[in-house]
Amino acid sequence: MTHVMPLDTLLTAHVAISLVAIATGLVAMPALAAGRWLPVLQAVFLVTTVATSPGSCSRSAD
Repeated sequence: MTHVMPLDTLLTAHVAISLVAIATGLVAMPALAAGRWLPVLQAVFLVTTVATSPGSCSRSAD
């Protein structure tokens, strides 16, 4: 399978996006559980969480 980006670059981007998702989740989820709505932070959490999913699947198929 031909990769558009080198695997090292793809892995670095995946880890960076995952760390952003984890960091925002650590703030967004407790706020949501307490009944506070943080729309921008929760949107960043959801987008970065979803963004890491395709990268995980493409590497597992190799």
